[in-house]
Amino acid sequence: FLDSFSICVTVWTQLSSIMNNIENNTQPAHTKCRLKGKVIRMSDTATIEKIHKLEEKRKSAAIIKHLHKADSEVLVAAIESLGHIADEDSCNYITHYLDDENKEVRLAVCKAAISIGTEYMKTRVRHQLSMEKDPEVKKQIQDAFNQKAS
Repeated sequence: FLDSFSICVTVWTQLSSIMNNIENNTQPAHTKCRLKGKVIRMSDTATIEKIHKLEEKRKSAAIIKHLHKADSEVLVAAIESLGHIADEDSCNYITHYLDDENKEVRLAVCKAAISIGTEYMKTRVRHQLSMEKDPEVKKQIQDAFNQKAS
């Protein structure tokens, strides 16, 4: 009985630690990895891989469900994939993120919109370019426009 009790206590302690990490949005080092030079959680890596597979199948509706994820890496991956699919639903959803507080997300939306290339999307990006306050993002948006033009 004592051994069973000590096993239960050990398992309970480990589960409590995991739940505490999740609640505080901190993860131990072994649950993180690098993707495109950034350290991200393993669960995000799996989600991003799933998004890329959905992109190959051109399943924008399934990717759109990932737009509501809090992590910017997942959001950027979903936006990039929707830019490659470039269907009507993709266009409708990614433009909602032009005003996102995260500059990487705004830049991903602009690049995806430029890639889609419709007049509506170009107009939205031009407007974003005129409203953008971050000079580095502004430069990257302009560079994306120039690269598409050539």
